[in-house]
Amino acid sequence: MKLSEFIPDIVDVAYVITLFISVLELIQSKIISYEQESTFSDINFTYMGDERE
Repeated sequence: MKLSEFIPDIVDVAYVITLFISVLELIQSKIISYEQESTFSDINFTYMGDERE
């Protein structure tokens, strides 16, 4: 999935902050990985699985 798919056209600052913290937590927990092809391009996320499954 791409980061842009998570952000609606009309966005609240609290939503963006919550999304950012959530994504960082998922990356730290190694549940998702991320990749960005170049500066200012969209960030792609890949589901890596959940240890709790």
